[in-house]
Amino acid sequence: LTPAQESDRRAGRLYFSCHTTARPGGGSRGQILGPGERLYTAQLSGAQEVPPVTTAATGTFAVIVNAAGDSMSYEGIVQGLSGAPTGMHFHRGAAGVAGPVVYAITPVGTTPSGTQALVPADLVSLMGSSIYVNVHTSANAGGEVRGQLIRR
Repeated sequence: LTPAQESDRRAGRLYFSCHTTARPGGGSRGQILGPGERLYTAQLSGAQEVPPVTTAATGTFAVIVNAAGDSMSYEGIVQGLSGAPTGMHFHRGAAGVAGPVVYAITPVGTTPSGTQALVPADLVSLMGSSIYVNVHTSANAGGEVRGQLIRR
């Protein structure tokens, strides 16, 4: 790998994509992980909010936890929101349960990405599928779309 590719791999930005005539944009995709890294993904929807929200908005988040378990890189995309996102957070809570904010996502936008240090308790929550992503808008201050992070 070139130094730039190695930097992208360490940041969790390398993936394999299979393109076909029927799907020239890519029909399947697989994230490339380093030794000991773990991938968690979330599919965001209004139906997962507590209480559920009627919205056409959707989103996807991917989180890669480093081999040491003390840091995570994340990347996401949300679309179809009722307005600009006013906040994005990682929350602690099981599916169907509202929980407290664990980490704020900065800057807020429709394609957030970044790196966050993890404390052991949050790693345990993540491993137990008890961390979720919540996206807030003015019309839905409690959250318009939410998705539980699940290990892949």
